[in-house]
Amino acid sequence: MATISGKDGQIKIGTTKLADITSWSLVTTAKNQSYASSATAGWKTRREGIRDATGTIRFKVDMADPITDDFDEGSGVTLLLHLDGTRFYSVPAIINSLSFEVDIDDGDVISGVAEFGAIAAVVKPTYV
Repeated sequence: MATISGKDGQIKIGTTKLADITSWSLVTTAKNQSYASSATAGWKTRREGIRDATGTIRFKVDMADPITDDFDEGSGVTLLLHLDGTRFYSVPAIINSLSFEVDIDDGDVISGVAEFGAIAAVVKPTYV
């Protein structure tokens, strides 16, 4: 089995590594249209439809290198979502939203979430 840990995951925009990323997610979808006809013998069939991708970036706020120096809501960026040191998804995206959480009660480290949506084809990593 050749599984890997996410500990080496990171996000880059070009050669710039984003600071204090704690996790990222990417969801790719296809809106596959279904239909039944006289040729489908009472069963639905499907055809490949429009593809899309969305995701989230979770981070801790680094006052010396804030993520908003790299993008803001409405920004168009190409995110390089690294699985490890060499394999990554390349996602031309727009940042849809930024949210921040300040935990006064427990004094946790200030964190945030950026949500994005693809604006072009996602390029998948090569698994070798």
